Amino acid sequence: MAKVDDKEVTAAELAAWLDVAQESVVKLAVKGLVVRAKRGRYWLRASLKAYIINLRSAAAGRGSPTDVDRQRLLKAQAQKAEDENRIRTGDMLSAAEVGVRLRREWNVVRATLLGLPTRWQQRQPQLTNADISALDREVRTTLLGLGPQQKDRIDDQQVA
Repeated sequence: MAKVDDKEVTAAELAAWLDVAQESVVKLAVKGLVVRAKRGRYWLRASLKAYIINLRSAAAGRGSPTDVDRQRLLKAQAQKAEDENRIRTGDMLSAAEVGVRLRREWNVVRATLLGLPTRWQQRQPQLTNADISALDREVRTTLLGLGPQQKDRIDDQQVA
């Protein structure tokens, strides 16, 4: 809404004030960057103010979608560089390295648990082969519930 002392101007006059083409005034009006008084007429002071505010926002890197996208890209690039530096210095692991280390640790845990029935048989000689086989089955069943894709590997190493 324009003030009482604001002046109505045509699109051509406003275009001259803004140093843009007359067609640009219509596009600016659609975007809400100039203030319409009525069809083909615009409030001069209110339009100048709205247009200048938009220019200031764009100059400050706020407002326009391309500026927002550019800021997002710069932030992502900075984060990527920081992450790469942290990986290089050993402060952070890559996802691939985390996977390798987890698989390595899982294999140690798995091998330790699979050896449990044999170690237990050595420490408890009174246990029967049926007791040891039952313990072995229980360990293997437990491992099936813990690790992904362990069934094939466990079945390959069944104790007779």
